[in-house]
Amino acid sequence: MKKIKFIRNFVIVYIVISFGCTGVVVNKMACNDINQISIQKEKMYERILKSASAVLINLKNKDGKIPYADSSFISSSKIDSVIFFNEKKNKCLLLLLQQTVANLKTDQVRIIQGTLKNGSWHFSYDRMPEVPEIIFSVDKQIQGNININNSFHFLSISGQKFVLTAGTTFDKDCKIDMKYWFGD
Repeated sequence: MKKIKFIRNFVIVYIVISFGCTGVVVNKMACNDINQISIQKEKMYERILKSASAVLINLKNKDGKIPYADSSFISSSKIDSVIFFNEKKNKCLLLLLQQTVANLKTDQVRIIQGTLKNGSWHFSYDRMPEVPEIIFSVDKQIQGNININNSFHFLSISGQKFVLTAGTTFDKDCKIDMKYWFGD
């Protein structure tokens, strides 16, 4: 598995070096993959994911529900390994990948905001006070009359594309829109 990731990362680096990070979604994704390699080497990376894993299973939204594993419509949830930061690195976005029950036609990616306060990370489904939960729906494939859940890998890619292109997209790099996502 590590060999496959290494080869994939090598190909991504080659593409970015050859063509640059442009506004094309494929290149934004390749550029973001390189950024994520760097982010995953930082000390705070593991701390954020560990903290999120402990908190999200019980985190309530504004409706008082725990969306992480609401069995009425979620069959499986996973916190993605991708983290998006603001420029100060005191706020981040995480992707909560959720496969839904069989009778629903979409899976979803919930955007979770983390904020560094007094040395610890706090998480919320609301990214800004005026913007409640962000849920990105991903259509399931249909085989016969059966809705097939998307893989977590596919949900991750779909969620990353959404974050990279929401708001005002930047044509020459893989930055996210800080004002849109963080109000910065």
